[in-house]
Amino acid sequence: MSPSLSSLRRNSVLRRLWKPSLAAGAGGTATLVWWEEILLYSAEILALVTIPILAGAIYLYDILAFKARLPRRGNLGPGKKSERK
Repeated sequence: MSPSLSSLRRNSVLRRLWKPSLAAGAGGTATLVWWEEILLYSAEILALVTIPILAGAIYLYDILAFKARLPRRGNLGPGKKSERK
């Protein structure tokens, strides 16, 4: 094969495939952006769902941790005020 014939074949392949490759590249980018938007939206929804769950966990911890600090009836038995302190 002569060099000019091989260069013609390469050019003709590029001339035939530039439109499909352009369409596939643009479509792939659009699809990627679309999936990215879906993922970002789902991340925001997930964050909004977890906020009440975490608030409930903190509230439950608060109840369980500080319930032991409340005085009980048995601790307030008869005696002098100076002994109760």
